[in-house]
Amino acid sequence: MDNDNDVKEKQEFLRIHILEKGYDADEFMEFLETLKGEKGLKIENWSKNDLIQAVQQFTKMNENIGNKNQINNNNIEKNNIKEEINDEENIVNNNINHLLEQEFLQCRLTEKNGLSEEKNVVIKISQPKLVEGNFFTKSYITYLIETNPIGIQVRRRFSDFFWLHDILKSLYINIIIPPLNKKNYIYGIKDDQVSKRIRKLEKFINEIALHPLLKHSQIFYDFLTIRDDKDFMRKKDEYNKIIYPKKAEEIKTLTGEINISVNYDKEQYADKIKTISENNEDMMKRMIKEYKYLITQLQNVITKIKKINIIWDEFYKKSNKNLEGEIILGVYYSFSKFMDNWTILYETQIKLINEKIREYFRYIKNEYHSIREYYTVYEAARNTFKKSNFKLTETKERLFEEKKIDEWGLDKEDLENKILLFRDKELSMEKMLPEETNKVKDKKKMYGSYLNSLIDEYEHIKSLNRKRHKDNVESFIKEMSNATINFHVSLNEIIGYIDTLKEDLFIK
Repeated sequence: MDNDNDVKEKQEFLRIHILEKGYDADEFMEFLETLKGEKGLKIENWSKNDLIQAVQQFTKMNENIGNKNQINNNNIEKNNIKEEINDEENIVNNNINHLLEQEFLQCRLTEKNGLSEEKNVVIKISQPKLVEGNFFTKSYITYLIETNPIGIQVRRRFSDFFWLHDILKSLYINIIIPPLNKKNYIYGIKDDQVSKRIRKLEKFINEIALHPLLKHSQIFYDFLTIRDDKDFMRKKDEYNKIIYPKKAEEIKTLTGEINISVNYDKEQYADKIKTISENNEDMMKRMIKEYKYLITQLQNVITKIKKINIIWDEFYKKSNKNLEGEIILGVYYSFSKFMDNWTILYETQIKLINEKIREYFRYIKNEYHSIREYYTVYEAARNTFKKSNFKLTETKERLFEEKKIDEWGLDKEDLENKILLFRDKELSMEKMLPEETNKVKDKKKMYGSYLNSLIDEYEHIKSLNRKRHKDNVESFIKEMSNATINFHVSLNEIIGYIDTLKEDLFIK
């Protein structure tokens, strides 16, 4: 892996021999790609000598173009249009810098499974089943999981979903795992909480199926496909013994590489992500609280409407005995029916607010909480690296000042050049304490991988939320609209009876 000085040296070389000589940066990148494929676009895959040879080949192939560009630039300068030149050079500089800034590391590829090639994976959870316990075991509920389009059905306990969440969190340390609510006690399969739980489990499991990396996990696939309970338990034991990644090279990705570059702009963006997640989680809490209060108010209205409806119903029944055949009875009946529909409208509103609004915002709140948890992991890695790096630098400074070269941890070849090392502090700092230096570099890689993964995961969640908001609001409005239509039908019935009553009174 190149150190910062090597990268800067290569960057300066490209600036002098590509940019300042008027060659197109994008064309040069394409040329590098033709030589080494996608690896050619990463500066760490080029040694200084290979890069010099590549530049020589490129300039020979494009010598005429380069000269024309230089002549054009000179003509523009003579015409006093320096701003345009500067703008163009800045664009080219940015392209080259973008190529050089990124620092990638080879790491482990993720697995491939039976879902990897499926584009539209939909997972349904249904048919809760109570498994009675005995003297030594508690009763529990299992849920049927059907994965389409592969059509496999399995049964899993609620605790199995939590196991899946925790094992993915342990093994995919560069991923923000979809949130899963804590367990609340359920008093049997007829409990209202069961349907709520099913919706939450479906949300959780389908979010995993939508994730570009987690979808390919063999753990996830086994969770969805192993039918026999004993076989599944054995698999869980196997996965529980896997050691979680401790180095960036051990992280699983789809491409076999991970971005470990660190820059100040990304750090600032990560801090903004933390602030956004804190603010939004707080707003989600307030939103849920207000909707809860709204539901309480609607329930109070429903209670009042039902009491009024009892009176209207009684009114109709008693009047029916004395006013047989009178049109006014239709008005009493339609008012009673109207009250029923009014109650149904509010009950539908409560149901939709619970299912489409409160549950939705609760999930988003938990998601922001997960983002903040991930930021905490990233922040810990950042602090660990910076403290270690500061301590290492201090130690190296002291060793250099004291000239105790025997404590520098150098090999024989470097020790023979101690006169040179005493004169060149920068070279000495680079050479001394190689074992400790490599440990600090590993910490920097981990810190960089967390930084970039945090930003990538947040962007992934943001793009998902656009679709979530659209689908959730659309579904809420459609179902509310249907309930409102039924309510308006009952209103029209009353209006019809009133019109008939008016005609009857006019005739009489």
